[in-house]
Amino acid sequence: MKSILALVTALLLTLSTFTSFAQDSTKSEGKIREYVLTLSNIAPLNVGIRYKKQIREKTFFKVGLVNLNGSISNMDPFLSTYFPFKLYNFSVGFELGFEFRKSLNNSFTFFHGPNVTLATTQRFRKYKDPSASLNNMQTIYQSNNLGLTYTLGILLHLKGHFFMSAEINPGVFYTYSRQENTTDIHTQSIGFANSFGLISLVYRR
Repeated sequence: MKSILALVTALLLTLSTFTSFAQDSTKSEGKIREYVLTLSNIAPLNVGIRYKKQIREKTFFKVGLVNLNGSISNMDPFLSTYFPFKLYNFSVGFELGFEFRKSLNNSFTFFHGPNVTLATTQRFRKYKDPSASLNNMQTIYQSNNLGLTYTLGILLHLKGHFFMSAEINPGVFYTYSRQENTTDIHTQSIGFANSFGLISLVYRR
């Protein structure tokens, strides 16, 4: 719980700083705004929601919720001495960044830019034991991740206000994780924020 509160506090402070900057840079009217629904995986379903706002002619500020995922599974152990249990998994992340754009033609636009991401993954187990107390939820895994990524993508105009985009996000990551009955683990890595990239549907107004 402490790790979740710390993550939320960091997200709010970062959001306040970046949002103030973006508001100061967007005083003029007629700026482009985009609402983005992203898909990074189908099974399990992993989606994201982003908001992008033009702050200069070819520069956008973006903020969003990413890595939104959740599931509940019923687990029945092979050994009869153990009670069945439910496994709860969820993840949520927050992203801030800037995007620089270059029009290739009337249909395609190339975009790129830096991002900061914060994400948490939590896994809980709850036994179906009638003799146990009502509050028998146990945390068996948690992971908190900080990432510095750089977006490379293509935006395609479909029709009217609608667009579609594809992107990859290489970066460096720091992860703190804790698993049941093990010590804390701190890791650093270089890779991609989404293994297979992102596909997004964009509405512009």
